[in-house]
Amino acid sequence: MHLVSQVVFNYEIHHKIGTHMNEFSTITELKDVIDKTFSDKTLRVVVERAVQIIDTDNIVYPRVRCSQSQQYKSIVVGQEQFKFYVVDKIMYPNDVRKILNEKYGSTLDFDEKNLDKKQPICDFHVSERTQYGLRNPKTGAPTQYTLRSVHCCTAGKDGILVDRDLNQIWPVATNKPPKELVDLLARNKEKIYEE
Repeated sequence: MHLVSQVVFNYEIHHKIGTHMNEFSTITELKDVIDKTFSDKTLRVVVERAVQIIDTDNIVYPRVRCSQSQQYKSIVVGQEQFKFYVVDKIMYPNDVRKILNEKYGSTLDFDEKNLDKKQPICDFHVSERTQYGLRNPKTGAPTQYTLRSVHCCTAGKDGILVDRDLNQIWPVATNKPPKELVDLLARNKEKIYEE
């Protein structure tokens, strides 16, 4: 049995339509994926560092019949994650109130959320649902109305916001990628000791 350790970096990019996942190795690679694939204004990104032990004597073939590529049997022995948000600009609760007032003429249910006015809003959207009520006594047709609800998330105390170039802009604007991300990607080797 010949065992080898390998460090793999994966990303999950959560956006309006779903989640995009893949492997990567550099900040430039991750930035290119964000630039070329996503036009969304806000993305939640989870970067994962996984340490795998690979048995190079144990070949596994994928279950797809037409695939002849071989892979080695592996097991994950360690994982770490770093999460951040990609935003075009920092928005605070007052900015969201202003946008809602301009578009809907009210803040809808946003003010009921009791958010800290110093915490940035990472993402918000309004969901709409059409409901039918009692019948109109004159026409007999059911009345129709639209319910709107605001959904939002904040960066939280530990949240980090970056621009589309992956430069940190909150809680401290550094004009370079977050130190946590740089440090995570710098650890691209892992030595496993045998007993």
